[in-house]
Amino acid sequence: MSDAIIGAGRDLVAWRSLLRLADDVLPTAREQHVTGYDPRADLDRRARWWGHRFRSDHLSDVVAFGVALAVAEVDAWSGDDPVVSTRAFADRRFLFSDRLVHWTVPLTFVTDGAAELRRELLDLGDRLRPAPRLTGDEGMYPPGEDSYGPTGMHLAFDLGPMARWTRLANAHPGTERLWRDLAVRAGGGRANA
Repeated sequence: MSDAIIGAGRDLVAWRSLLRLADDVLPTAREQHVTGYDPRADLDRRARWWGHRFRSDHLSDVVAFGVALAVAEVDAWSGDDPVVSTRAFADRRFLFSDRLVHWTVPLTFVTDGAAELRRELLDLGDRLRPAPRLTGDEGMYPPGEDSYGPTGMHLAFDLGPMARWTRLANAHPGTERLWRDLAVRAGGGRANA
């Protein structure tokens, strides 16, 4: 069995666990309620190549698409189809980075019983590395913006203490950039706190 199949199989297990946890803890959570961004057009665009139609933009439906992509990747690697397997991996990774982790992890801090979901998301983020800290920010975002958009725009969730995000940034290199940006926002814009 190839390393690619083993890795894809491990990620499939993780995505299925995320789906179970999302169904149990946050089945109707929506990105728009957390960040203010309506992801439906982006989700439809991402799903079009796969012939998928989203029933809703609830967390459970978004994660279910990630499970389907993981299944497609495993099946494609098993069938020796590197084009489809690579596409499934890339689409799953971008789904995770663009439509899941940045808003779901903050939501888990204000939702009872969501700590396991948070751990699973952070572990998968460390493997997929969708938002590592790079050497600098120049050219990453337009001036006055970060991973969450315009820095003057308030997010629709309570950031809580700056130390929370600093700890996450230090502990999870795969998503460090997201938590570093939230630490700066929670600290009132102090980048080196």
